[in-house]
Amino acid sequence: MRMGFSFYTTLLLGALSLAGCSGTQKNADSPDNYSFSPAEASEYLRELRGDQGAQGEGPKTIEEVFVILRKDELSRFDGAARLVENMKGVEALSIRAIVHLMRADIYLTVADLLKDMGSRARAERERLVVKEEHGSTLTEEEEQRVEELSQKGRSWAKTDAALRVLQETERAAGGSLAQEAVQLYPKEPSGYRAAAYFYYLDNNWLRFDDMMKPLEEVEGKDAGLSYLRAMESLYREANRKRARASLEEALAANPQLVRAQAKLVLVHDDIARRHEELVQLKTLNPTHPIVALVGPEIIAEYEATRAIEEARSSD
Repeated sequence: MRMGFSFYTTLLLGALSLAGCSGTQKNADSPDNYSFSPAEASEYLRELRGDQGAQGEGPKTIEEVFVILRKDELSRFDGAARLVENMKGVEALSIRAIVHLMRADIYLTVADLLKDMGSRARAERERLVVKEEHGSTLTEEEEQRVEELSQKGRSWAKTDAALRVLQETERAAGGSLAQEAVQLYPKEPSGYRAAAYFYYLDNNWLRFDDMMKPLEEVEGKDAGLSYLRAMESLYREANRKRARASLEEALAANPQLVRAQAKLVLVHDDIARRHEELVQLKTLNPTHPIVALVGPEIIAEYEATRAIEEARSSD
């Protein structure tokens, strides 16, 4: 049974006509085909997210800032940054860094999910193309599926490209502030925590080790540091099983740590488990970018897989 486009898929495909597309067409669904300035990338994502991309109410206290960061409330990050902008000391400087770095991390997670989904779509499309090349006639439904997968692949690649432009911009801004915090306050752990976050995003694992060393005494009971160890397992060691264990450890220590739940959506390859983690993420933060931009496609794949399994079991 052919699955129809979801609302967000329609937005993704319709947004292909927006400004920002250029490049040599090596692969129709490669992010390299699309070029954005940071301003263009921001506008493109605002178009995709619609009302869910609108700026939320700013915090009035530092305690609210920590809640915003813990819940990955991206629409309120600018307000959090403004609250601490003129404050002095290592904590304020580290928070400013973390706001940028967490935004970069969110963009990275969504981009990596889109990349993974693009690989799945490409494999399915190529299977159908090879089937036709070997002499089999595709059904009308299969021909439509090939076109649908091609359109989705191009759309996801364009969104991936926009996200990675913004990820790089935020990573660089946060990294500069984190390094400043370590230099100005070499005895304060919050600067090292922010710098470790930056070096994970920078894929500089030797410097990551340097920043984590002063934090070893508190590491075993700190959800945020468990999260960073999970990222080390995922991106440094390519060990998804260990990453999942560390993310679950982080959530056990702090069940409201939304960024850990968001990464659990990414690290599960099985569509049933990925869907399960998405449901948990939506419970924690219904407006999370993963829920808005990727969630409808995860749900569609999950429902299609279930329909196939049910059809097989009824034979």
